[in-house]
Amino acid sequence: MDRKTGGKSCLIGFVLLVASHWTGSFAWIARLLGYIGIANGTAALQQDGNVWMHRANVYSTIAVGVFAVLEIVSLTGLVQVGRQIDLLLSCVFALVCAACTLMGLFTRKKEEHQ
Repeated sequence: MDRKTGGKSCLIGFVLLVASHWTGSFAWIARLLGYIGIANGTAALQQDGNVWMHRANVYSTIAVGVFAVLEIVSLTGLVQVGRQIDLLLSCVFALVCAACTLMGLFTRKKEEHQ
């Protein structure tokens, strides 16, 4: 997978994570596919040695880790999270990953033109 496809994968993952809040009984499938899309996109972006790409991947990896821990804690019932808070966390997580992806893609494109 190249950088461009990785970016698309992250953005599709973002859409799936947000959509998982309105899919009813199939929400876990949409959320799982969203995580897979973002993980695949992040892995594709890590294949580039660019410093900004590395920073983008560090930020998106931290976001994935934090959100995964929050999901596990809420699924086990240790912490009760309301639907609006869960949606807000999903949007923030997905936007951070999408912003990191776009930051990496535009940085690389700018360097190719110089």
